[in-house]
Amino acid sequence: MFEKRSPRKAINLTNSGLMFKRLKKYNKAEKAFQKALEIEREQMGDSHPDVAISLNNLGMLYFDMEHYSRARILLEEAIKIADNIPDNDSISLATYLNNLGSLYTIQGNYQRAEPLLLRAYEIHRKVLGDNNPDVATDLNNIGSFYLNQKKYDLAQKFFSDALQIDQKIFGTLHMDVAIRLTNLGLLFEEQGLYEKALEFLKKAVEIYEKMRHTELEIDKIQVAIDRINKQISH
Repeated sequence: MFEKRSPRKAINLTNSGLMFKRLKKYNKAEKAFQKALEIEREQMGDSHPDVAISLNNLGMLYFDMEHYSRARILLEEAIKIADNIPDNDSISLATYLNNLGSLYTIQGNYQRAEPLLLRAYEIHRKVLGDNNPDVATDLNNIGSFYLNQKKYDLAQKFFSDALQIDQKIFGTLHMDVAIRLTNLGLLFEEQGLYEKALEFLKKAVEIYEKMRHTELEIDKIQVAIDRINKQISH
């Protein structure tokens, strides 16, 4: 039997918190995460990596609840702990950086978000190598970040780099490849480059049509294609 306030108890509480979060039972998730964090601080000390994980879990719960100030404080503390671990270019640190960067992006604080997102990307590159799906996801997210600011050249560069990596890893018939093509198509649409937008969106549809259970994705892209065709015909 384990003690009531043992590390094993904290793990069980964390698992419960994640389950409640998935079910959107946020009050129960909050209590479970808070208790896990309390036990880990008591048993392991404030600077232990497991404490950082629990801070991130609770911070992302508050993110989902749109309690952004509370989320920011916890995510900043998680990053501070991970940063103070010697030689720590870890996947966990990249996750915390991405999460805080996403929070600042949601709030429109692009100046603070940008270095966090770029640093997370560089950590993933260093740890995982250039040709890795997580690196491609980082590139795609940074592309979306720049698209939100209408920095089209930068957005295109990051979207294109993500597409190139995914095609190298997965080939041409893969969901991630279709997502990158869609993002590039929507980027070109926003710039008024309608013929180029259609080219990429139709390629995405071709991929989805060869895969199962993608009707919703096809419908979404078709809305964009119809919208572009109306622009061209006017």
